[in-house]
Amino acid sequence: MHAVPRLMAAAILATIVTTSTHFAASASTVQSESPPEGSSSSTEAAPAEAITVPTGAITFSEFSVNTPITGQYRSRGIQFSGDSPYITTDTSNPTSPVLSGSPRFHGEIRGTFVNPDTGQPRTVNSFTLDVGYIDTPGSVKVIVYDTSGRRLGTLSADRVGIVRITSNFARSASFLVKALSDEPAGFAIDNLLFPGSGRRLRWIAMGDSYSAGVGLGSVQPWPGCDQDPYAYAPRARRDALPARYNTRDFTFTACSGDKTRDLTRDQLSQVRSRHNVATMTIGGNDIDFAGTVIDCGVFSCGDDLLRLSAGRITWDTVFTRLRDVYVTARRSMARDGHLYVLSYPIPFARQREGRCAGLTNNEQNAANALVTRLDDTIYRAVSAANTQLSSTGLAGNVHFVDWRTGSRVERGYTIPRRLPGGGQQFATYTSPDGLCNTSGNRPFIHGYEIPLLNAFHPTSRGYWHGAVVLSNAIQRFQP
Repeated sequence: MHAVPRLMAAAILATIVTTSTHFAASASTVQSESPPEGSSSSTEAAPAEAITVPTGAITFSEFSVNTPITGQYRSRGIQFSGDSPYITTDTSNPTSPVLSGSPRFHGEIRGTFVNPDTGQPRTVNSFTLDVGYIDTPGSVKVIVYDTSGRRLGTLSADRVGIVRITSNFARSASFLVKALSDEPAGFAIDNLLFPGSGRRLRWIAMGDSYSAGVGLGSVQPWPGCDQDPYAYAPRARRDALPARYNTRDFTFTACSGDKTRDLTRDQLSQVRSRHNVATMTIGGNDIDFAGTVIDCGVFSCGDDLLRLSAGRITWDTVFTRLRDVYVTARRSMARDGHLYVLSYPIPFARQREGRCAGLTNNEQNAANALVTRLDDTIYRAVSAANTQLSSTGLAGNVHFVDWRTGSRVERGYTIPRRLPGGGQQFATYTSPDGLCNTSGNRPFIHGYEIPLLNAFHPTSRGYWHGAVVLSNAIQRFQP
């Protein structure tokens, strides 16, 4: 570690990095600290280097500064030992905090790869880590071992500064970082990446038919939940998320037909404090969206659709139910957990005049506006849940994940004058992925078809899009 770069970095790294969602924001501050006594000095100081943090890397920001580190990272596939390693700040490293041995910047650090589930030793074929700050090139080495403790090879921090070292030794079981010659100000490590180093996601996938996977095949008779392995959550877990995530802990509770009250009774009871990921769609059955639109295709559209009714309840009731579900789910999860709430996709493209799936153009517009009103209510309920959770000292971490594509049209739908609320205007959508599109796209949802329960539910393409947007959200908030 070079003393003067630490002091300079203290002046230029007092920055706040903010990550925001529609509803909640968190901030982390890079801390500065005076160099320890006995550190070296220099008459010439280099500015702090720009370092890219690999996605999925262990950054040692996961625990508080001064935390002794031994088995805390077992769930991410590694255990640490050596000379009492602990997390500390380092103003010569732009991605501080770092992991140091004891005494500070002068102790050895050993990493042993383990199975995240059992803690038993395992091997990897590659890993990278940052070592530094190096004043004397070649003074600090990374020694790589196999399962029997035999040395596979030695890698050298061979330049001044923060040095990224990559090991490609097959079947590496552990590594040791130590100074083999004089490195006056010492060293630390940071940004450790290896297969399986990404977060372990303990996931519960809740919700209604849009979460269960209705639309992908035959429909089970009651009391089946119509769960399909190609619904958006299992597809995101299996096919969309990068392999660095450990997603073996996965519970699928989504059930076709569930309203908020059913989810509260039957699904929320299965949320555990170990769950750090929860996903859901809910609310569509509370307003009987599918039934309302199917009736349009079979018979004729009733006034409930045209006046954007929430059915037998009010929109205020829908909002309250949704907010309460999100708050209850989040409180039942791990303190650092994240709840991802998906919107509902837009059913009609409305790129041309005429009937589509039995609905007139104006009825299609009303259906799109009804979905938009539901999604807007979900959005507001997510925001309210975050506010309520934050007021109790728990990070909200409830995220609105938008399944919709296309263009929002403010005041694009007007309730007919003859109906209650007549003349009021609401937002609606046009979508290149809706039914009867002229974009040449396979629609995201089915139209009126047999089996009837599949109608107005996502197609395989729609579920894949849901899996992708969910995967992107998880990588953003739980990298």
